Amino acid sequence: VGPVTSAYVQRLASRARDASLGGPLLLMQCNGGLATVEDVRESPLLLLQSGPCGGVVGAAALGQVLGHRNLIATDMGGTTFDVGLVHDGQPLRGATTIVHQYEFFVPALAVKSVGAGGGSIAWRDPQRGALSVGPRSAGAQPGPVCYRRGGVEPTVTDADLVLDYIDADYFLGGREPLDYDAAWRAIAALGAELGLDPWQTAAGINRIADEHMAGLIRRETIEKGLDPRDFVLFSYGGAGPCHAGAYARELGVRKIIVPLASAASVWSAFGVASSDVVHV
Repeated sequence: VGPVTSAYVQRLASRARDASLGGPLLLMQCNGGLATVEDVRESPLLLLQSGPCGGVVGAAALGQVLGHRNLIATDMGGTTFDVGLVHDGQPLRGATTIVHQYEFFVPALAVKSVGAGGGSIAWRDPQRGALSVGPRSAGAQPGPVCYRRGGVEPTVTDADLVLDYIDADYFLGGREPLDYDAAWRAIAALGAELGLDPWQTAAGINRIADEHMAGLIRRETIEKGLDPRDFVLFSYGGAGPCHAGAYARELGVRKIIVPLASAASVWSAFGVASSDVVHV
């Protein structure tokens, strides 16, 4: 993917210049720092899994302002749930990066992901006959059933809506009302396969998603000798604040910080903007 990435970055830089970008275009690296277009074109591997790193850097920056030095940074978007730690004021890093069976000798922030997001699809596992959530996602198109974009498979967001965690009439400040009835029908159909009513099905979807997220945080804290009760939890991403209370309770976390409503869903972008250039 190196040549493809290099060509894409070059096109992006050209479009930025055409749009009168005043300064140089800088891109987030997997180590939590920024790099120039020239550096990235020469070493596209620097971009590997770099997006979620922005959120961790942003959490560290705000934590410093608020006086919190130990943070669990959690990002629940549409497809994945990403976790990174800030310990004693510094994001935890690794000397290498492992993706599937490949190990890359590139320093990177220790950000781990699991397939649990607002768009994660709920389904009946035919082998076990049980309710499952993810890792498949409805993506941005068609998205959850309630988005009215052609989705037919129920998602975590549809369950949130059925359980009234989300106000159908005030989504995006009321600019895009959600279809409660369509979400209800999709979840009811799945429940019929499982022998559950719609309420039980929606609650089960939420519990499974929350446990996926709590399990990932346990692996990144308890299994590495860290006590999550010693950390403050940052919750951001489009779906994060809706579920933070549940997975924080599972871990015994005492304090949750959610960035202002206008910033929570773009927190990783804020982190990119607050980063410095880093040379590898």
